[in-house]
Amino acid sequence: MLLLIMGNLAQARELSPEEVAQGFYVWYLDVYKQDTSMKVLFSNPKMKETLSTALLERLSAQYSSPEVGCMDADYFLDSQDYLEDWYTKIEIKRLYIEDNMAGVYIILGQKPRTQNRLVVSLRKETGGWKIFHVFSVPYEEE
Repeated sequence: MLLLIMGNLAQARELSPEEVAQGFYVWYLDVYKQDTSMKVLFSNPKMKETLSTALLERLSAQYSSPEVGCMDADYFLDSQDYLEDWYTKIEIKRLYIEDNMAGVYIILGQKPRTQNRLVVSLRKETGGWKIFHVFSVPYEEE
């Protein structure tokens, strides 16, 4: 009986903002590489599990609009294309957690000049941390 209770507690552990972002980007890059349409992506339960309600609604409306072909970049990568190097390494660092808000810094790839650097903001909603904003950070040579 005690093992059953301990097992349920372990399953109920809330994922940290870093774990949510890591899980999303590992999954997203894999799906993105398969050239899956956004319509298919938005029907995947992983999107609802990971994205805030407001972001999911906004992006669903954008990607279902007739102007979707006019979008400049993929929202989650803030890029028109991707590099194979981005799949080789996903580094995540916590920037902050304050009340129900968190920010993480993500570096996709190994080579500094071709890395994709993102800041992902998360909001605590029902069910845990959810991504609600993504923006890129330009590479600056030291």
